[in-house]
Amino acid sequence: MGSELTLVNLAPPTAYFLSSADLKDAVIYANPGLPLYRITSDARHIKIYDGTTPSRIIAILHRRDLFPDTISFPQRHSNSGTGTGTGHVSVQRWLKRSKLPDGTPTFTIDTEYGPYVWKSTSRYRQKVRLASLALSVADISPTLSPYFIPVGVDVDVVLRQVFAQYDLENPIASCYLHPSLAPSKPALILQSSGEPLRDDIIVAYLVQRHRVTMENKALDLFVGPS
Repeated sequence: MGSELTLVNLAPPTAYFLSSADLKDAVIYANPGLPLYRITSDARHIKIYDGTTPSRIIAILHRRDLFPDTISFPQRHSNSGTGTGTGHVSVQRWLKRSKLPDGTPTFTIDTEYGPYVWKSTSRYRQKVRLASLALSVADISPTLSPYFIPVGVDVDVVLRQVFAQYDLENPIASCYLHPSLAPSKPALILQSSGEPLRDDIIVAYLVQRHRVTMENKALDLFVGPS
């Protein structure tokens, strides 16, 4: 029997929804009534639980005022330097800033399946009122993303897609970082090929969502709500 190409019908992508933009008590689900992840937060921590096994903590974001936030994965075996062990690792080290060969800024996470790249692919604009002087978010807090906002320009909130580093043409996930999400709008859409990475993608999505929320709050404090 000669060799022949076998066509595989991949399962359709799955949409995941966030029950609340407030991460103090929220769930992520694909089907209503079946929480896959539960998120709780206080002034010091954001904890992400396995929604099907409530005692299992997938990750903890440790919030710090004067130093970069750290992240830990209590259920994973120690693997020093990769952010996959039980100890704390800086979020900046786990979700590393990087650039593509063409200069496009990205974030990269290392997983057991190899490195995956988060890339901003489209934007929508959120209007804010700015003071008479130009504002750099880095001037508000050194832990926030160092982008620069000229006077009178809207703030960008982005759609980020996730790619395997070896394939930057076909995203495995699309993640929406809107400050608020309508009940009918998914927080992220994950291709079936990305399901083995779902925990990492969910955690990285929530870390970036928290970052965007903190940046918006810092702007509100500085110039007032839009």
